[in-house]
Amino acid sequence: MQGTKAVSPASNPSFGLLLEDQDLGAGEDTAEELQSIFDIGHLIYDHIQTGILIIDAQDLTILEANRTALEMLGTEKENLLGKRCTEHICDARHEEGCPLLRPDQGLANKRSHIIRCDGTRLPVLKTVVPINLRGRRCLLDCIVDISDQVQFDEGIRQQEEILRSTMDAAHDAIIMIDPAGVITAWNRAAERIFGWSKAEAIGRDLHMLIAPNQFHKAHKEGFEKFSRTGEGNAVGKTVELSALRKDGTEFPVEIAMSAIRRDEKWHAVGIVRDISDRKFAEERLREALDELEAILDSSLVGIMVLENRILTKVNQRMADMLGYTPKEMVGNGPQQLHQSLQNYREFGTKYYWRLAEQEVV
Repeated sequence: MQGTKAVSPASNPSFGLLLEDQDLGAGEDTAEELQSIFDIGHLIYDHIQTGILIIDAQDLTILEANRTALEMLGTEKENLLGKRCTEHICDARHEEGCPLLRPDQGLANKRSHIIRCDGTRLPVLKTVVPINLRGRRCLLDCIVDISDQVQFDEGIRQQEEILRSTMDAAHDAIIMIDPAGVITAWNRAAERIFGWSKAEAIGRDLHMLIAPNQFHKAHKEGFEKFSRTGEGNAVGKTVELSALRKDGTEFPVEIAMSAIRRDEKWHAVGIVRDISDRKFAEERLREALDELEAILDSSLVGIMVLENRILTKVNQRMADMLGYTPKEMVGNGPQQLHQSLQNYREFGTKYYWRLAEQEVV
């Protein structure tokens, strides 16, 4: 075919090395069609956002590099071609040659880095394929800049580290469960409160692990509703419930739960506080108040307590002395106990201001 030499890949070194020798005169395509195909390939080669390098397998020198590869390396073509790939593409020094040239060897989508001409490292996703170009053994090295992805991943990693540190520093148990009710997060406080290690708890059903048996049915019914709607009796509220430790002891807890939507499914985060000490203190206070009530009611002296001139406590002796019941007196003002308004005013002028100053009169 006449004119086929005008479209030979060798006429364009940037792209020509990627095309093997062909018998351009053996086909039916015209020279113009072949030139069009070559031009399209050349445009793709030079504008694709993947760096492409061709490396001689014998001496590991760089034979060709497209525009994207040169931009990644921060250099010009004349400064790169002829240099060994170990200076920029691979840190390894292989006495027996590049391991990728061994039979059936290759590299696909591996995270690596290249060394830019200024000495900095650029993270890349690398694919290397052994090829033959005009009888010459070579490596086709394709690299994709993943520095933005690496930076994003590092940001996510740092956020996760902050979250883990925050969770582990919390005094309350922080627990996460997936849509099946399986535990996916379990902090140190949860280990301390419930007695189960993180390794023991992760992957277990939360309700089966920490809920007393008598509540399993109610938990199951409530969780089925939560899985469908993200709503439940405990969602968005703080409720008091009973829980089980690893040793089987039952104890009171306070739970605040939130729903999180992920991948169109409902997950839950719960903050659990052991309120055993608080409940014990409340019970002791109740007992002390009951004892005080008994002492006041058995006293032979009439006693009444006022807050802002309102009776808040009256013992039985005082009520009997005045002809009332304690219930009738509590909540009323002391003026109701006086014979007249004048008597109330005189008594108040003489005594109530002193009582307000916490004097005994």
